[in-house]
Amino acid sequence: MRLRFPFPSLLPAAGIALGLGAMAFGGYLVWRFMNPPVAPVLVAEPEAGCDLHRGPCAAALPGGGRLTLAITPRPIPLIEPLALEVRVDSAAASKVEVDFSSPDMYMGYNRHALNAVSAGVYAGKAVLPVCTRTRMAWRARVVADTERGRVSVPFTFITDPASPRS
Repeated sequence: MRLRFPFPSLLPAAGIALGLGAMAFGGYLVWRFMNPPVAPVLVAEPEAGCDLHRGPCAAALPGGGRLTLAITPRPIPLIEPLALEVRVDSAAASKVEVDFSSPDMYMGYNRHALNAVSAGVYAGKAVLPVCTRTRMAWRARVVADTERGRVSVPFTFITDPASPRS
């Protein structure tokens, strides 16, 4: 006995519908692969009175602990090598980066990965590019991947070539 499709005229339409469904599902899988879920970024604000030209600045981390950024030499100069040091207390970090940007003008991609030098201490080098303005506002955003999630701390400072060493 031979099986027959009850509505032979619907067979091409069923094949097209099945093919479109498979393509839609495949498109969804590709979209999920290309756009994985992103963990939220916890933003912490620096403590009041922070002045990176005078010394390290710190921020209290969500859930406890502190993150401290130090940039030397001081005051912070332009187009000279800078030593960056980040200390993360009470939260182990698997990756620490410092991203320099300006709220006033696009200065290009300027992110520096820091290396772990001891428990909770990360260090690296950077150079701030020269700007056509005499005074330039900068944001040094420290991004740390910790066991509590990704933490971002924006430290701000101003460089002025007219001031000594800056």
